[in-house]
Amino acid sequence: MRARLIIAILSVALLLTGLVLALDLPPKFGIVFSAPEWGYTLFSLGADIAIVYLIIEILLLREERQLWKVVESRAIGLVQAELKVVLLVVFNVLVPPIHMSSSKEEKMSRMRELAADFAKVRSATNPLSADLSSTFDQLARDAGDLQLRYSSRLDPRLISIMIDIETALASISATSSIVKILSEDDAKDEVCGAFLVLIKALVKAVDDGFVEVPESGAI
Repeated sequence: MRARLIIAILSVALLLTGLVLALDLPPKFGIVFSAPEWGYTLFSLGADIAIVYLIIEILLLREERQLWKVVESRAIGLVQAELKVVLLVVFNVLVPPIHMSSSKEEKMSRMRELAADFAKVRSATNPLSADLSSTFDQLARDAGDLQLRYSSRLDPRLISIMIDIETALASISATSSIVKILSEDDAKDEVCGAFLVLIKALVKAVDDGFVEVPESGAI
């Protein structure tokens, strides 16, 4: 990046210097600005450097875009895999669970019902066991890692969804881990509120076409 900046500055300096000398300006403060031949030479050199620089930049940018297309495709695949795992986990921890034998429409119908009603989420979720709390914590870490790696290359809508999912997963895990410190109602409300955010984000991810509803693979 620094080398590119130096080349660009050098090119502009040569162009301006050559232009000044080629204009055959009258002396000022005892300094002679007239040297047309040198001016033409410097201007030509600056123009040549600028043209070569632009060609190289265009070729590098094109190559970079092609490489990022491959990376972007893999990044989207990783995010979709993460979202499917989160969906599977949520399907299994709900009370009653969403059975994998259900159709996609049935699965999403239940998820939309929950996303629209906190009371239903409250009756369908509970603070997690230690093992599930650890699972949710790892999923939150994975979601955060994907954001940090690929946030500049993914759809901003997807990044927003991933942020909500990471935050909700981490909150569910953290609250479940300290449930003994909180009152039963407070713990329940905290976990259910985070589950509501999580379910809404997953529904949006499906509706926006960022992930397909898994048909099998119950945990």
